[in-house]
Amino acid sequence: MAELLDDLARAVQHAVDTLRGDPGEILSRGADGAPSSRLDRVAEAAVLERLKTSEARVDVLSEEAGFIHRGGECLLVLDPVDGTHNALRGIPAFSVSLALGHDRLSGIEEGLVRDLVSGATYHAAKGEGATLNGKPIRVKPFDPRDTLFSVYLGTNAEPDSARVAGKARRVRNLGAASLDLCLVARGAADVYYMHSREQRLKLRARDLAAATPKGIDINFENVGGQILDAIAVRLNPFSRIALCGLISQYNEVRPHGMDNLVMLLINRVMLKGFIVSDYMARQGEALADLMAWVREGRIKYRETVAEGLEQAPQAFIGMLKGANLGKQLVRLA
Repeated sequence: MAELLDDLARAVQHAVDTLRGDPGEILSRGADGAPSSRLDRVAEAAVLERLKTSEARVDVLSEEAGFIHRGGECLLVLDPVDGTHNALRGIPAFSVSLALGHDRLSGIEEGLVRDLVSGATYHAAKGEGATLNGKPIRVKPFDPRDTLFSVYLGTNAEPDSARVAGKARRVRNLGAASLDLCLVARGAADVYYMHSREQRLKLRARDLAAATPKGIDINFENVGGQILDAIAVRLNPFSRIALCGLISQYNEVRPHGMDNLVMLLINRVMLKGFIVSDYMARQGEALADLMAWVREGRIKYRETVAEGLEQAPQAFIGMLKGANLGKQLVRLA
């Protein structure tokens, strides 16, 4: 599949080099609701057009279009232009990032990153190492006296980002995650560190699309904000939302509404508020059904368990920050 990835990357390179019109013009919104520029769309279209003329049977998961079912035997994960802001500002650091695997992100077997300025091509295959322009590359031994860290330090960076940067002799950041990671892979940088408040809270459309290749029919909403926005673009026609909570917004001075409200209209979605006290009379019936469904494996759940009452305050704070996975519990004995 290395040949396919390289062919697709060259198609993007050609499309970007020959682009006409304003590359920064916003043409639409991407799969996650973010603005999608002409540059992004042209690059993505080049990949999709090349796939049409090839014999490759692959589904596509793209940052712009989301999930595209093509009856594929494997999955192509695509970021058409990583570092779009750099490209639009004339900063020579942007790339196309592609990966091939099975039917989900965890099944990736092979990846390719092409620097769209220099043409440098990074390739890696599971169990086979990595190359730059066909020559093997590797990380370098760590020397604490001569360190170069790539650290995101923007307005959404968590405070620990500055602490990490403060431990390095030199700090850089290209603003294109794939290229930053390739610097580490080739031994040019020692660390790539990105701890962003926005990134931690935002459910990426590619991840959601991978988990819901056929879209979403029912959403039990408890979070709101960016999570609900990401889900909205995956809703199927005539789907339903039970709105039980908006935990991400309760302490906000200016609560976030819903950016993708239009998707509820387009897909004729039914949204209804749900408060459990309205159904207390059916508690026994619900418990009996739920217990049976758990035993049968029809309901799957996750829990985060803190050990000991002394851990309860930290567990509670962590829950409010979204540090837990599933229900947050405290084991007393």
